[in-house]
Amino acid sequence: MNRAAAERTPIPYEARIAGWLAVPFFVDISLLGRLDGASVLDALLINGVLEANLAPLNRDPELQVAHASLGAAPPDDLRRPVSINALAGSLRLPFETVRRHVNKLAREGRLAVTPQGVYVPAAMVVSPSFVAAARARYERVRRFCDDLSAAGVIEPMPTPLPPVDDPTAPIRAVGRILSDYVFRTLDPVLEHIGDPLTAIVMLEIARSATEHLSTDQVIAFGRVGAIPEVERIPVRVALLSRKLDIPYETTRRHVGWLVERQICERTGGGVLLTRAYRQRSTLPTIADGNLSNVRRMFRRIAALQHAD
Repeated sequence: MNRAAAERTPIPYEARIAGWLAVPFFVDISLLGRLDGASVLDALLINGVLEANLAPLNRDPELQVAHASLGAAPPDDLRRPVSINALAGSLRLPFETVRRHVNKLAREGRLAVTPQGVYVPAAMVVSPSFVAAARARYERVRRFCDDLSAAGVIEPMPTPLPPVDDPTAPIRAVGRILSDYVFRTLDPVLEHIGDPLTAIVMLEIARSATEHLSTDQVIAFGRVGAIPEVERIPVRVALLSRKLDIPYETTRRHVGWLVERQICERTGGGVLLTRAYRQRSTLPTIADGNLSNVRRMFRRIAALQHAD
């Protein structure tokens, strides 16, 4: 297959819809992870540490269920410390950048640094801000599930997730499964974007372009092809800065990087993803991977409802 043909490879309906719905979901989850005014990058680092800390627990179905609800936070002795080097590698960030942020978060009491590595202390995950964020992320997962089910991308849950105020709601377990999805999905994006903050800026540009559309409209467009160009609205850098709560100059620098590489273009007083980028031959692979990750996430969540 020649390059031009590869760039026109269509993305199957289910992968396309899962991708469109995942973009606002991913950005929302990233922003909901910000605790007490932490930056988007700090929130991502905290979640990356927590994901690594609790990886052994996530592989043990009994422990996963035992520490599923808000009232059953895993104790510190179940947390496996992660090295700063490993954390930097997983997020494709410079070691010194990660070290500097980790030390700042440790001074704030959000992380604990030991000779064995870094971990999120139990005191942090029972704090009011963490609990509020966990509840909000759980509700966003429930809405994502409903949207994907309505679109026919996943099967409806055999047993619906309990509402967030139900004391049996598996809020912590869902949060751990969600973090696994986030980092699995982020990794292939970082292969060509390189920096997680730039990736989130790019995703917010994509979200802002079509956020005026309802979920039903997105699904309807997905059934016939792509969202029409006329429906895509440019977003101003100043608005991006406010939405992501990132300094304007920082946002402008990340947008400039995306424009230089023809991932985004300046148009109509704002920025949009370029059509050429949206037609790249790598996107079907990313979309297929996201669809697999979405289905994996909800299979694992459904399994929580049927555990002994």
